[in-house]
Amino acid sequence: MIKVEHVVLDYGLGNANSVASCLRDIGCHVVTSNQAQQLKSAKVIYIPGVGSFNKAMEKLQQQGLVDVLNEIKLGGDTLIVGMCLGMQLFAESSDENTYTKGFGWIPGKVKHLSERVNAEHSLPHIGWNKLENNAEEKIFKFTSNDDNYYFDHSFYFDTHDEFICARTYYGDSFSAMVKLGNVVGFQFHPEKSQLAGKNLLIGLLNSYNIDRS
Repeated sequence: MIKVEHVVLDYGLGNANSVASCLRDIGCHVVTSNQAQQLKSAKVIYIPGVGSFNKAMEKLQQQGLVDVLNEIKLGGDTLIVGMCLGMQLFAESSDENTYTKGFGWIPGKVKHLSERVNAEHSLPHIGWNKLENNAEEKIFKFTSNDDNYYFDHSFYFDTHDEFICARTYYGDSFSAMVKLGNVVGFQFHPEKSQLAGKNLLIGLLNSYNIDRS
């Protein structure tokens, strides 16, 4: 098996090929895979996700990937990046459809946006929004406050301020980006956010001193 430093997790519930294409555009040598050996050799693992929280955790369990990813995360040497539903899986739990435990890598719970957004704002939240970010965060080095990012979701990650490095506003302010140690999550889709998303991914990799080759 070829050792590749950038691996997009392909577990059957995400846009793995779209994420891989975006990463190739910024110069990354990347593969899509669900093989434990390849995941364990990666410098960065990207977890995409489209669909429901409980279905995602079910698929990961069925493929034996929950234990594999927990082992990799605890090792601390691999950057794990979650996108949209992939980010939400980092939470302790979600009530989407039914109560489901997440990885618990970042304290907090996934909740429905109707708890934060009034009836004047339609759900799901689909479209382009700016970020309210921490200007000191190196991840945003190549981005602008005027940049827009593509969102498509009905749930959000309710977590402590210390783990939030960017918010967005849609009827209310809520987490758009979270980070704790070697785990980083985007509520939006960087791979669908055109140049802004690519610049953000470049800044992310640079901030962790990870080569894009």
